Formats: sequence, structure tokens, C-alpha cells
Amino acid sequence: MQSFHVVGKISLLDDEQLFYELMCSKCKNFVRTKIIKAIDCVNCDQQAMLTPRCRFQVQITDASGSAIATLLGEPGENLLSMKAEQIHETINIKNESLPLLDIQHHLTDKVFRVQLKKSFSRNSDETPAKLFILSFAEKQDTLQLPAVSTSTNTGESSKRELDKVSSEEERKKLIIGR
Repeated sequence: MQSFHVVGKISLLDDEQLFYELMCSKCKNFVRTKIIKAIDCVNCDQQAMLTPRCRFQVQITDASGSAIATLLGEPGENLLSMKAEQIHETINIKNESLPLLDIQHHLTDKVFRVQLKKSFSRNSDETPAKLFILSFAEKQDTLQLPAVSTSTNTGESSKRELDKVSSEEERKKLIIGR
């Protein structure tokens, strides 16, 4: 498995996704059902309760194009601002839809640094690799960072003036003029 970083925008895909999956609480094997219940797991051969885990796909877009990636567990919960249990309850018990328009609107103007893992299929070399998001963080705009302070030896009043100067060219003029 390969891991790499991408800087780009994240957007939700269609709302036809389930946004969670149920899995064995002991071995974490995925079970195809929508009801939380006790099961005899065929994978680990134990009795266990099914537990929800967040799982859905997003589109990541950067200057080179876009790709589909899957969010699992905590990173998915962070993006939706909901725990997997809340997602399951909202969809299956309350029969409500998730506030996807609000979430998409919240993501619209944000750029993220995303850590992706590339997973290849064991069955075939022809199957394209799948991308999974390991983590993401909002990328802060560099224009919002504080200006670099100068290390020029000047008097106290000049230092106050230097702090107010925005461009390097203006700083040089102020220092040379003294």
C-alpha cells in the first residue's frame, strides 16, 4: 500500500450513499444488513453485536484533475460532524436524510491537505487501485500568515515602523533612509 498527500477540494458525491456500514464488533468484518443486531459471525466464528462504522465516498479535486476516495471511520465522522451511531440512527431509525447540502456548502470554499492510501486489488492487475483517505486537514491560506519579521538592527521607533510596513521593498527604503 502506498500513502501520499494531495492538496485540493473535497466534495460529497450523490446522496444515494448509505454513509455507514455495519460490522462485527470482534473482527470488524463487514456485514450486509441495515439492522444492528447480534450475529454469529462467519468470519471469526463468534457471537457478536454489529456496530456501525462511517463509510462513504467523496471527490477530491486539485489542479491536475479529480479522483474518488473512500472515507472510513473517524475521518468520515469528522467530515460529516456526526458519529457513525448518529448517522445510522438518523437514516434507519428516524428515517431522515443527512444534512448533506449544509455539509457541502461548508466544504465549498475550503482547501484540504489530504493523506491518501492507494490499495490494489489482490485479484487482478487490471482492477484500478482504490483510494482511501487516512486523514485530512484544512489548508490555511498563506496570505493570512503573519508577515516575516526583519532582523535588522534598528532603533526602537524604527522597529515599530517596520512592523507596519507590508512589502520587503518598503522595508528596504525605510532602513536605507535612516
